[in-house]
Amino acid sequence: MSPAQFLDIVDAGEVTRVAGTGVFVTPSAERIPVALGVMMNQQHALPQQVILFTWETAHAPVVADHERLTIRDIHSPEPGIVLLTARYGYRERIHPVRALEEAAALEPGILRGLDLSKAVFYLQLPVVEVVTRSPARFAREVFALLTRMRTDPVKQLSLPRERTVIIGREAQL
Repeated sequence: MSPAQFLDIVDAGEVTRVAGTGVFVTPSAERIPVALGVMMNQQHALPQQVILFTWETAHAPVVADHERLTIRDIHSPEPGIVLLTARYGYRERIHPVRALEEAAALEPGILRGLDLSKAVFYLQLPVVEVVTRSPARFAREVFALLTRMRTDPVKQLSLPRERTVIIGREAQL
């Protein structure tokens, strides 16, 4: 769903806001992360503070610290829904926790009361299933195998494992 559709549902009061901070890690700010949509549609609840963390890769090996973060409150009611975009060079590792620490220091008004020791991180991962019987099935099976062998995203992003929730979404080939 689009951010506008998501905000319409939140504004309509169809979801309950519960205490806590949820950081939804997503590669794109153009769509609401699947994990956030699942939480809203299945549990009819959202954390009091929602942070959408996304990133961009620059065409440089390293990005200067003063160019790294863009923080935007995309929703007006307290405490709001925040979009945090981090820019990284192609030689740098994506590090959401460090970016959130820096953002809290830069914009304490927008990220008021952020306690990263209690924040819960949400990731989405595709679960690939091959359903075709076409001649291209072998290539699709190899792709599915490589997808299952991917790097652990919790470790890759240096997220706290005990406070990270991974939601899978089935993708059929």
